[in-house]
Amino acid sequence: MGVTSAAKAAMDKLPTPVIDDSVDYDNSTLLLVDSTPRVRVNEAAWWVFDAVVAFLWTFNTHPVWSLQSRLAATAFIIAFAFVTQKLYFNCGLDRPGSGENPVDKWWHMAITHIANTMFFWDWCVGVYDQVTYWRDNNTPVVLALLYAAAGFYFVIWACDLIAGFVHWFGDTTEMYFFQYHHKDPRYMTRQSYVHHTWDTFALGIFLSYSVAPVLRTTLIGMSIRVVACQANECHMWSHCLSTEIPPLIKVLQELTLVLSWKAHKHHHKPPHLKDYCVFNGWANPFMNIVLPGPVTNGLANFRDTEFFQWVKRTLDT
Repeated sequence: MGVTSAAKAAMDKLPTPVIDDSVDYDNSTLLLVDSTPRVRVNEAAWWVFDAVVAFLWTFNTHPVWSLQSRLAATAFIIAFAFVTQKLYFNCGLDRPGSGENPVDKWWHMAITHIANTMFFWDWCVGVYDQVTYWRDNNTPVVLALLYAAAGFYFVIWACDLIAGFVHWFGDTTEMYFFQYHHKDPRYMTRQSYVHHTWDTFALGIFLSYSVAPVLRTTLIGMSIRVVACQANECHMWSHCLSTEIPPLIKVLQELTLVLSWKAHKHHHKPPHLKDYCVFNGWANPFMNIVLPGPVTNGLANFRDTEFFQWVKRTLDT
């Protein structure tokens, strides 16, 4: 992780920001402004990269397709990505684009582009196969819609639960970056999309092809894989001013489909022991009941063991 003792000492000196309940946005002071020069990114090259990945990945899902079908699928994936990007990044938040910050390595970019393409196309194929199954088995439309609604709710709730568990683990074990976030909540708004997601995408790829094949063999798993990887990005939007949030995210926040500051602000009140879920907050009532008490105390005791402290020192060097 490369966290120095000087950086930790500087963090300890930062005051914990006061949370203002009267506003529905994070108005905490920017404690550290990132003035790192931005790096030029060859966007055209990455679009070509995406197209190549999309084309090659169709061989995994449809080995016998014709060239025309593969090109059509590639065009669909790229068109969707282009439109989504225009809608998603249309906002007033001046943060580095993907790859513009030196901390975004080329392989971070590659993992994010590859996983986004793979996961999205797998999900599209999964949806098509599910609808085809319902049609071939004459499933009533009402029943199919009920299945879809139940699946949608489960996926969103499960992703929020997973994100909340990771957040709780990081906070309770006093991982540096989790603790720093409490000192400077808006630090996230000065990081790129790749910075927020590349590690979760890498984990998603690893789990899909190792211990959790369900993430690539079932529609529920594919959906969780697509959605859960966006959790930290949703967390970031909850720390933005209203003028910094793109219209698409504002709508999703109003529908409580992604996290808003209103749903998250109580976590940033010391001692930061509630509302850990950072995708949309749906799982917070459950987590607030289950985690406090013996579970958190047990992890806190493990945190103080010599073995865990050795692991932390190893990660920080």
